[in-house]
Amino acid sequence: MPIVQPAHVGRAMVVLSLLLAAGGFAVLYDQNEGSWLPGALGGAPSGIVTAGGTFAPLVVVSITLMIVMVEGGAMISEAYLKNREKVGLKKADAEWEKWIEAKEAAEREGRPFDEPPPSSRR
Repeated sequence: MPIVQPAHVGRAMVVLSLLLAAGGFAVLYDQNEGSWLPGALGGAPSGIVTAGGTFAPLVVVSITLMIVMVEGGAMISEAYLKNREKVGLKKADAEWEKWIEAKEAAEREGRPFDEPPPSSRR
């Protein structure tokens, strides 16, 4: 089983690109001494190269966080949906048991039973 499922690749790429862009902007901002002005780019390109040693771990951490967020979110949503399905099945089973008990009681007492089954009430 792949780490990132095909259905989650799009979300994963968006998260990764946002994290990488934020890291790049943080390096630019830091190298420009807290300025976003285009004229202040002076040493930013060389600063980005020298900051690559500290930027590489950020990339690894970003990718790890992306995988954990995407896969963790998928696992949590799958668990929620399975639990919701179990609760729904238990409720349906309870409705059917109640209907069967009422039908059997009516048959024992010899009275007519015209209540529709639970499946026709939905």
